[in-house]
Amino acid sequence: MRLGLDRLGKSRIAKAERSVNGALAWARAIMSDEGMKRTRLSKKVDFYSFISALMELMSHGAVTKDRLQNQRARKAVRSALSKLARVDERVSRYSFRSMPARDRRLAQYVVATREGTDQLRNRRVRDDFWTAILSPCFPKRLAARRLFGRDLKDSLWNAARVRKDRIDCPNPEGREDCWQRITCDDAVVDHRQPYSRGGPSSRKNAQLMCSVCNSAKGAR
Repeated sequence: MRLGLDRLGKSRIAKAERSVNGALAWARAIMSDEGMKRTRLSKKVDFYSFISALMELMSHGAVTKDRLQNQRARKAVRSALSKLARVDERVSRYSFRSMPARDRRLAQYVVATREGTDQLRNRRVRDDFWTAILSPCFPKRLAARRLFGRDLKDSLWNAARVRKDRIDCPNPEGREDCWQRITCDDAVVDHRQPYSRGGPSSRKNAQLMCSVCNSAKGAR
């Protein structure tokens, strides 16, 4: 019996959409659209395998918006694609079992993209391949807890320079619409180093600012 999308629930569908969209944005950050079009990642089975590996890393808290990590991944992916292109020509003529040990894993991946691509065994080969390429590039993980503790805001407020029941907003981007002077009720606890870039939800990485600055800062 086919399970309709309406049976899954809106929250689960929305979560799945966020996960897929997040992996697509991450893939662009690593390779760019043009970089994927010019490689075997433009092929459906390779593309889905690549995205699947990224989604798996995301589910384990990998930081997706770290520039240096993404550059490292781009170099690793390009190297893997270059090796796959070299081996791809030989797989059709030779059994991968007769290949040098260093090429067998590459050949197994190529075979897994050609025949029975929906078979669980072949999907695992492809997923394991890209996970092995990408995982070492992303050692940084998101903090287990994103939100700050309830008492941190009061602690930061008590440690701040309060004048007439207000503190100065740090206004990190020099915004003209910044509230400038904010009360405790108006203040928002912000990650100095964004959570999406691996910033921990700790007192050392926390600051108070107005909601306008906090919203505009985003992942910067």
